Amino acid sequence: MTPRQKLTTSNDDVLICSNKHVVAATKVGSLITIHFANFSLEIQTNNEGEAAAYMNVLKNSLREKRNTEVQ
Repeated sequence: MTPRQKLTTSNDDVLICSNKHVVAATKVGSLITIHFANFSLEIQTNNEGEAAAYMNVLKNSLREKRNTEVQ
């Protein structure tokens, strides 16, 4: 997939934002798209509940990683 012009939009959850990296994710129905600086990754789940759970795991794991890096 080609990256989109504007990395983050109002529909995104911004997962990481630093000088080097911006990672955002968008959940539309059962499809999750994770946007990196130069590519996107799409994950098709079976249903919206599974997609929401996946987004929560993704956000929590990145939040924990960020907290560990700060300490």
